[in-house]
Amino acid sequence: MSDLDSLLKRLQALRAKTVENGCTEGEALAAAEKVAELLDRHDLSLSDLEIRAAPCERRVYETHLKKRIPLDECIGAIAAF
Repeated sequence: MSDLDSLLKRLQALRAKTVENGCTEGEALAAAEKVAELLDRHDLSLSDLEIRAAPCERRVYETHLKKRIPLDECIGAIAAF
C-alpha cells in the first residue's frame, strides 16, 4: 500500500467521525481539525482527493498521422470541458 493510499484511508476514517455517526461534538471537531492538519501537511485539498479517486477515461482518435503529438492525449479532456 502506498503512502497516498494509507493517507486516503486515514482521511476517510477521520471524515467519518461525525455526530451523526455517533461521535461526540468534541470528537468530531478534533477529527475535522486533524483532517485539516493532514491536508495542509501534504499540500492537498479535498477536491484533490476526489479527483485522484475519479476514474480516468481513455479515448482513441484516428488522426491518420504517423507521429503522435501531445495534443492527441488532450483531446478527450478538452472535449469533455
